[in-house]
Amino acid sequence: MDLNPDGSYQPINDYVEVQTIYDSGLECAITTANFDDTQELFWTGNNEGRVTSYYSTGLSKYTSFVVKPGPNRDIKQLFPSVNNDIFVLTSDTLFNYSKFGVNNFRHTEVSFQNLQCLFFNQQQRFFMGGFCDFIYDFDIDRLRILRQLSISDEQSDCILIKSTTPDHVSKNGILFTGSSNGKIILRDTFTLKSIHKFHPHSGSLSDFDIQGNNLVSCGFSLTRTGNLCVDRFLMIYDLRMMRALSPVQMLIEPVFLHYVPGFSGVVAVASQSGCFQLVDTSLMSTPSPFYQAQCLVPGLATTFSKSSNSQFFAFGHSTGSIHLFSNSDSGFFNDFSNPTYFADPPELNPEGFIDINHEMAPISSVPVPITSQTPASMWHSKDTVSKYRPTPNISSELTDNARIIHNIMSVPNKFDLKRNQVFNEDYEKLIGLLEQESCRTAINLEDLYKDLSSNQTNENENENNE
Repeated sequence: MDLNPDGSYQPINDYVEVQTIYDSGLECAITTANFDDTQELFWTGNNEGRVTSYYSTGLSKYTSFVVKPGPNRDIKQLFPSVNNDIFVLTSDTLFNYSKFGVNNFRHTEVSFQNLQCLFFNQQQRFFMGGFCDFIYDFDIDRLRILRQLSISDEQSDCILIKSTTPDHVSKNGILFTGSSNGKIILRDTFTLKSIHKFHPHSGSLSDFDIQGNNLVSCGFSLTRTGNLCVDRFLMIYDLRMMRALSPVQMLIEPVFLHYVPGFSGVVAVASQSGCFQLVDTSLMSTPSPFYQAQCLVPGLATTFSKSSNSQFFAFGHSTGSIHLFSNSDSGFFNDFSNPTYFADPPELNPEGFIDINHEMAPISSVPVPITSQTPASMWHSKDTVSKYRPTPNISSELTDNARIIHNIMSVPNKFDLKRNQVFNEDYEKLIGLLEQESCRTAINLEDLYKDLSSNQTNENENENNE
């Protein structure tokens, strides 16, 4: 880390806007964005219910799928997990998708209304909150709500949930919940009972972050006329003494902020104009230069995200554009990323043609001209209906003699059928023919014994006569 002569933080390299993309086909505002901590992916969600991922610093599109069409389809928050899947939160439903876009499960409750935030507590469980006076404890393994805890004692809603790591404040860590009335409540992780509270802003809370023993927040203040305006002060609190430190005044209007790991007290502060800068809150020194996103279309920045190694920052815009900043030439979002899987490229014939007798050549590889006529492969819906083999009728003789033990039905095997044999209508006739044939060709053992006994007696008599 480099320091200025006055001891303040100086970035090793200035941040530069390395990539900007705009998907004109979507034209939707980005409502949430997040860097993937395990792969080189950047995830975004928009107000049309679509989740899109981009690969590496080039931001080439990796996957894109619609989570929830219809009303209440805004994507509120994304959480890419280490199990190659991603959790998606809307206002009334929690979804889980694989990173390829395959839905694993969805969970909704009648009480889910206006959900806003999602927090993973490292115990295969989620805390979910929103514009309601409840926090929901969701178990991922059981796929159900374990607890529905009321927070109406201190705050009317919960729009942000974050936590300290263990051993920072207490043995089990502390949960921080922020509300629209500007309060931050410190709660016990298990019971969610209030431990302490801060009221940094007279208006609504915009964002806050925790690093070590410090908490920093930004938000809105109430004017004399009762309107909301952006509070230009960053409020800082010491979690050891539970008291406020000297606030830091900003030249920009702070709406988003992130602590920068590896640098004590350094905060990346961003405004909705697409501008951000780094501030050292511990030394109260001069902030770093401004870094401005080049927005060609008028709008506001709606998200501000940070990669795990703090080498990349990204803005999500209300016009659907993404602005990626970097201060490194490494080109990696994470220090140690897992490999990202891609579809196998098609095998092309080096000679440039396909043999008509090639048995493994796919028909889709043959180019077909686009016409207005209906192709021969377009079958009618009545010809594509799935038909299944009907279940054969079970004889009443079998059901009358059946017995059920532990949901298993068993019937007497009067024909001595083996496990690999199947009963059919001709089986009885076949059995009858076999019985007749066996009677005709069978040897009576009693007659055979009498014949053998008489023959043995005759032989003995002949021997005595001789």
